[in-house]
Amino acid sequence: EFRRVLFRSSIDSQGRYYVNNRVLVDKSLATLKLAIRQTIGTHKNPQIVISADKNSTHQSVIIAMDAANQLGLSKFSLATKQSKEEK
Repeated sequence: EFRRVLFRSSIDSQGRYYVNNRVLVDKSLATLKLAIRQTIGTHKNPQIVISADKNSTHQSVIIAMDAANQLGLSKFSLATKQSKEEK
């Protein structure tokens, strides 16, 4: 049975990374890759969503994309959230 694994990598305004709403212990690429690897396990081609706070840096988003790419996960989407003030 084939099932897609969906996980979300998020970045807050302080540049902290989250994988499926769990904050990581630091902001390093190695830690982010380890968390992603543990989350996807042996699933092939999981669905990945990367979302970032509007005040996070572009560099933080690039690091998240790089982590996924280094793990062979090239298919992901970027998500945005509209803040309450912008509604």
